[in-house]
Amino acid sequence: MDICGDRILQVNRKFRPLTESSLNDFHLALEGLSWDFVRYKTVGTNDAFQDFQNAFMGCYRTAFSEREVNDGRCTPGLDWYTEELRSMTNDLNPTSELYDKYKTEPLRKLRNRLKPNYKFDLNKAKIQKL
Repeated sequence: MDICGDRILQVNRKFRPLTESSLNDFHLALEGLSWDFVRYKTVGTNDAFQDFQNAFMGCYRTAFSEREVNDGRCTPGLDWYTEELRSMTNDLNPTSELYDKYKTEPLRKLRNRLKPNYKFDLNKAKIQKL
């Protein structure tokens, strides 16, 4: 990691490229596995699923190897983002998601109480760091 002015230079970005070749490798790896463990009566459902997931993800990680590139971008410093703001975010986000899903009155009231406070404190923190 390098310094870019008063900002941190984001050096590496990780990703797994999906190519025709890697998709073919993934298909062949899955095809080559023995799937007999799925049918075992002595193994519980959770254990069988865990074995399946481990086998599937092993093939995935092998076929789609992780790549790292330097994207060379400067990311702005977030020295104004405090633990208090993080805590407020951790309260507001799940509340908003639950309200969006269930649309209940108590969730709406809670969200409407948390959101303005968060926005006010967020703007105040940004202004103080200017």
